[in-house]
Amino acid sequence: HKGEDTRVLFVNRQYFDQDKGAELIQRLSIKSLGSEVYASYTVLAAANCLLRYIENITGRGHAPNSLRISFSNSNEGKLVIDRNTSIELELIVNAQSFDQRQSLFGVINRTKTSVGARLL
Repeated sequence: HKGEDTRVLFVNRQYFDQDKGAELIQRLSIKSLGSEVYASYTVLAAANCLLRYIENITGRGHAPNSLRISFSNSNEGKLVIDRNTSIELELIVNAQSFDQRQSLFGVINRTKTSVGARLL
């Protein structure tokens, strides 16, 4: 039975959009959230992707002020880079061309083997 109930879904990179995630969270959250949520690219991008996925699967939108969102950010033992620094350092996307291949991630995201890709 291992893996029979598991379905892998590949999601296009465009759905991991931090700006749209920030707008969506602000519109849907019952209460105002702290600035640490809006500074986290991962939280915003993942929220947008997840909420859009739910909308697509169910065929229903989300009502404004309908989600109770809690966020815990423990940074012990982690390097934290805020969204603006990530943009300035071109970690995910090139600031001029908006091409992911010309970002730091794009440059190091090249391997010769599938094992290397999984390790990356």
